[in-house]
Amino acid sequence: MVRILFLVLVLHVCSHLAVAQNLSEIVVEGNARIEDSTVLLQVSSEVGKGFDARTVERDIKEIYRTGFFEQVTAVLRQTNRGTVLAFKVEEKPAIREIRIAGNDEVSEDTIREKLNLPVRRFLDRLKLASSIEELEKYYQTQGFYGTKITYDVEPVQENQVDVTFEIEEGNEKVIREVVIEGNQQVDEDDLLDVIATARYRWWVSWALGTGIVKEEQLAEDVRRMTQYYLTKGFVDVKVTEPVVSDIEDGLRVTFRVDEGAIYDFGEITASGDLFENSREQTLTGIKSQTGEVFNVERLREDTFTISEKYTDIGYAFANVDPVTSINRTDRTVKVDFAVDKGKLIHIDRIVISGNEKTRDNVIRRTMRINERELFSSSKIKRSQELLQRLGYFDEVTITPEPSVQPEEVDLAVAVREGQTGTFTIGAG
Repeated sequence: MVRILFLVLVLHVCSHLAVAQNLSEIVVEGNARIEDSTVLLQVSSEVGKGFDARTVERDIKEIYRTGFFEQVTAVLRQTNRGTVLAFKVEEKPAIREIRIAGNDEVSEDTIREKLNLPVRRFLDRLKLASSIEELEKYYQTQGFYGTKITYDVEPVQENQVDVTFEIEEGNEKVIREVVIEGNQQVDEDDLLDVIATARYRWWVSWALGTGIVKEEQLAEDVRRMTQYYLTKGFVDVKVTEPVVSDIEDGLRVTFRVDEGAIYDFGEITASGDLFENSREQTLTGIKSQTGEVFNVERLREDTFTISEKYTDIGYAFANVDPVTSINRTDRTVKVDFAVDKGKLIHIDRIVISGNEKTRDNVIRRTMRINERELFSSSKIKRSQELLQRLGYFDEVTITPEPSVQPEEVDLAVAVREGQTGTFTIGAG
């Protein structure tokens, strides 16, 4: 629990202190390693101005956010020098030494590299937790499922500590089975092709890093499987968190699916800033059709199709939001493409970078869009294609960037020149 304490003590209570007193001095107490100036940089309270409880409370929080202190308090004193505001701090201990214990399969040098915790820095428990998480992920990539890492902090002299990491490496196991349960309308092989988690195959897993349990990959596989079902009309699909269990010669990963019913596209309409003031013109070119099986990927593509109509005529920041309404009785999904075209955007500058041998004017005359013209996504795309076809560049990217005026953008044209005048020959 964050220990931020706000304490105002008045040691010599007098009737004249009932009204706000101007601060005659602001001091820092309790710091040994951190300079006073570093602390006072976080303080908004000012000498010569009246004491304000809310300002002091903010000052305490800002000092605490530096990460140097375990505790910060404020004390208001009345002295012969006047009213003194003192910030009393308790510094976090510094790490004197880091020790590693329990590791057999992974070298200590590798562990220290993954922990990334330098000595003589302040002890930060959030940083410790983050370092342990990174080290556990590394163990997973090496096939050690169930690795547990804890740490112990031992105080030593002069507000320093030694940190010992205890590592229980777990068992080196590979995935022998990947099972999907609950799928009735979608073939298991199709789902296994979608996800990245796969059983161990000695002839390929060593090169591709497959066949081992990776927590992040499992979470991504749940998303991939859900997305696949949504392209097949299963609007209510639920894929639960996979279960990893021990079997005789390794691990089994089980995904559980609740497919639900298949939905079709219902009414498809558009609203807001209609293209050429026509709903029909706005929807022209989309692939989603009423009565067909709902497909979230197709819906995404249609959103881009409509958006490009606007970005091609100057509305660079047009927003198209496909608002869906699910009718579970009819098992249909109504879609309304809500359009906010925004403002017309002009090109301010075209900034070219990366060209050392090719002159700017060669690039500019090849482009199909110029400065002061309206933004056009098709012209930008065509310009990129033509620059690539010149044969001078290995890579060409054109990126809109904010300009000085809100209704203008700059085009950053970044090129990477290829080697010219050389040839290679080889045999194998």
